[in-house]
Amino acid sequence: MAYLIIILLLLLLIAAQTYIFRKWGLRGVTYEIELSESEVYEGEVLRLTETMSNRKRLFVPWIKVELGATDTLSFGERESVLAPPRRYVPSFYFLRGWQQIVRRWTVHADFFGLQYIDRALIVSADLLGMTTLTHSLPIWRLLLILPRLPNWSNLPLAERSLWGEMAVRRNFLPDPFMCEGVRKWEPGDSLRHIHWPATAREGKLMAHKLRDSADPGLLILLNLQSRPGSDALATDYVILRRAVHIAAGCVDQCLGQGVLFQLYCNGHIPPERVELAEHTLAQGAAAAGGQRSRARQFDLSDPDAAKTAEAENESILSIRENEPDAESTATAFSAHIEFNVTGTGICTALRSGHNHALNILHILALIDTDKALNFSETLANLPVRNLNADILIITPYVDDFIRNFCFAADVQGRSVKVAMISPIYGGEATPEQRNRAHLDLQLPPRNRNRRRLATFPKRRENP
Repeated sequence: MAYLIIILLLLLLIAAQTYIFRKWGLRGVTYEIELSESEVYEGEVLRLTETMSNRKRLFVPWIKVELGATDTLSFGERESVLAPPRRYVPSFYFLRGWQQIVRRWTVHADFFGLQYIDRALIVSADLLGMTTLTHSLPIWRLLLILPRLPNWSNLPLAERSLWGEMAVRRNFLPDPFMCEGVRKWEPGDSLRHIHWPATAREGKLMAHKLRDSADPGLLILLNLQSRPGSDALATDYVILRRAVHIAAGCVDQCLGQGVLFQLYCNGHIPPERVELAEHTLAQGAAAAGGQRSRARQFDLSDPDAAKTAEAENESILSIRENEPDAESTATAFSAHIEFNVTGTGICTALRSGHNHALNILHILALIDTDKALNFSETLANLPVRNLNADILIITPYVDDFIRNFCFAADVQGRSVKVAMISPIYGGEATPEQRNRAHLDLQLPPRNRNRRRLATFPKRRENP
């Protein structure tokens, strides 16, 4: 009889703790997640903060949180399960009454692109594990990772000018804003160019010595195809990643030299990716301005928390109705990202400045790494006659289409340089690759003097 009473008491205790857990277990429990940054460069480290709070007297025996993210985000020494293209990161909590636990994790941005932590699976159980409560929260923490700048000293590029050194033609009119000294005044000089202090000192008319200047521009042609005539979906990600790094380095060098620059590539950017990137940048700007926090909080006691979050995400992920058509030229403008979409690639305006350089880095980060358009069609539709810039071609190969384009640019008086990409990422190009690049770039000699490309980035030593 005593045993039966003990068994009945145990059953009552089990039923009571199950009832209490079902009704009050997650009441007052909140989960909050925050990324320290919304935009970083490739290779940088940021901080992920998780906050679990229990705002009641009753304790919570066991909670498991499993974050779902892209596999290109690594969480340092934190254990995770990798299932490409996804990564799952678990963590466990035990909450006493009126307790808050804050955990900070280190996140490494290993690859450029638009990365995210999209979902948190929260599972809680009672003392005996007989009852479980599950919440699948669409947290959607977005992170825009910009391509890193290459180390020019270790970069295996076979860079060659197609026609060697070229003489620079003197401008017909000097630049009135570029003074490099004093000279004697000559008949025909304007009175506004008289250097009055030097005239008083020398006792005769002296004039400012003006220097000839030019406003050069550089067109960066980025070829994302791995080989000539390859299928649009047969793109080598290693070569594409290397090409994007070189283009980012060229933009950085042009920015440092005050040169106008423009990007034209045969890549593709999905419209929904642009939408998400703009939202990420706007969210980061608002957080930096103190208008809002980057954290997102969920009340686990609310049964409609997941539905509310899904409704908020639908407004974020919705695509504009009038998106650029791939078959016709259209322009996509926003407060953060600006580019032109054509049927053969993506291009930007010829500008200079920090904002323009950052805009191009955004475009390089958003390029679809699984798709590249035909580079020969891109060159065929490029208006060489209307270009007011010298040309740098970043490509893993040189074929007849590229040679014909170089000859056409030469006829129009444009200087061209080609940067050959080594297929071996992070290593030196083999002698066969360098010999092939030399033969591919061997063109008939030209006797006419042409302008020299003075904007090709110099190699930068690793600090």
